[in-house]
This record gives sequence, structure tokens and C-alpha cells, in this order.
Amino acid sequence: MSNIQRDLSKPKHRSAVLLLKSTSMNRIKTICFSLIILMSACTEKKNNPVSSSDTVKTVATVTTTTQPLDVDIDSLASKMVASKAAYANGEDSDAEERFITKLTAYLSKPASLKTDFAGLDKYNIQVLTSDDGLLKIFYWLSPSSGTMWHVQNILQYQTPEKTIASVSFDTLYEQGKDEGSPTPFFDHIYALKPADKPTYVLLGLGQMSGMEPYAVVRALSWSQGKFSIDNKIFKDGTKLQTELFTSASLLDEENPDQIRQSIKPTFEPTSKTLTYGESKDTKDGIAFTGKQKRLTYKNGIFQ
Repeated sequence: MSNIQRDLSKPKHRSAVLLLKSTSMNRIKTICFSLIILMSACTEKKNNPVSSSDTVKTVATVTTTTQPLDVDIDSLASKMVASKAAYANGEDSDAEERFITKLTAYLSKPASLKTDFAGLDKYNIQVLTSDDGLLKIFYWLSPSSGTMWHVQNILQYQTPEKTIASVSFDTLYEQGKDEGSPTPFFDHIYALKPADKPTYVLLGLGQMSGMEPYAVVRALSWSQGKFSIDNKIFKDGTKLQTELFTSASLLDEENPDQIRQSIKPTFEPTSKTLTYGESKDTKDGIAFTGKQKRLTYKNGIFQ
């Protein structure tokens, strides 16, 4: 009987062993399958890093809104450009004056900071911005200009008082009773620091005639709620001046481009060094000597 029991117990033992082996194999397969999935996911993440779109829900989106150019400004700009024909025929026009009045008033409003002025490009009206981003000059060649350039320069400034101010450069000249001052194309504006009041140095080029280019360096400051161009910060020789002016004659010059380049002023912000063409007074006016001079800004003065 015991032999029969032993014989009967053998299959049961084998079944238990087989069941145990089967269970172990299934567990191993499950673990291996899980590892394969995990490794595949890691590989996919490595090969395909999270894109910016995956983080939209957690990162705030920064948007910049602009508004279109005022239709009245666009219309007046068009009429101003068209007035060139009137000047060519010896007639006067108030189109430019009306445009300047409208533009200056508009630039004094906060909304102008969000306006897209790219539409003025078609009228050859450009915008120059200072290195600190607070001062802008809207400029164009006046339709009344001939070989002697008259460039209109309209200022817009975000003041330390958190207001916006705008004025034409011609108005500043008139206030200073200096209507004969040059009106160049300014090509660089730098904020001067330190300074007891917000002060900028403006560098530009112009021409008195087709054969007489000039360069000018001028200071512009903001004091007591208004612009000023009367700040004497340039020490040329023994006297302080409000501007540096150099003109040159291209008559009989074999390389006029080189002369234009020689009188062009430059400013190096790091060293605060200003380089400009040296000039002297002659019986025919101010003339370029052919040399360059350098002044360094310190203690509020170029010296």
C-alpha cells in the first residue's frame, strides 16, 4: 500500500515542481518585459527631448502687442512727401509743419510706445534709438532741402518721472535763439553716465552743399521737465562748448570718401572716448585740419 502511495505521490510532486517553475518563468518574463518597456521609454526620452510645446501649461506665455500706425499720421506723411513738388516749383507748403505738429503730439502719448512705425519707412522716415532704449529720434530729409540738407529730428523720451516727452530739434534751436545750427542725420545716441542729470551725446553727419560735408557732436540733457541743448560739456582747448563741429571741402580732393570718413565722429562707450575731426577757424569759416582729436568723458565733461 505504501508503494502505491509513493507511486501516486510522484506525479503530484512533479506537478508542483512544474507549477513552481511555470510561475517563476512567468514572473521573470513579466520583469523582463517591464524592463524592456522602461528602457525603451528612457531611450525615447533621450532621443526626443521635451519640446517647448510640452511646457506650455507650466510656463507663462509672454506676448508683445502692437497697434497700427495712426491713419492721420500716415496721411499727413504722404502729403508732406508730395509737397516736394511744390518746393521744386518755388511754392511754399505747410504740409511738413502739419505733420510735425501731429507726430509730436502723438509721440507724447503712452500709446505711441506700442505703435508699429514701420509703415513710415515708405516715406523715408526712420527711427534712431539710444543705447539705453529711452530716447528715440524720428528723422527724415525735409522736402524743402536742396544740396544743403535740412534734416528734421523729432525727439521722444521716456523721462525719469515715468512720463513721455516729445519735441522737434528745430524748436530747441529756436528756444536757444540758434536757428543757424546744423541739422544733421544723427546716427548714434549714447547715454552718458555718471551725470548729474540725464544726458546724451548725439553724433551726426550733414552737408552744407554737395561739396561741403560736416560732422557734429552735440549734447542733449533733460532737466526740470524739459530738454536742453545748452549743456556745455565739450572742452576743446580752453573753453567749454555745447557742440563740436567740423566741416570739410571736397573741392580738389582726390578721395572725398576718405575725407568724409575722417571727419566722422565716433564714441567708444567702454573707455568713454570721443574721436572727431579737428577743425580751425579760417577766413572762409570752420575748416578740417586733416587731423583727429580725442576727448574722454570724466567728471561730467569731455576733456
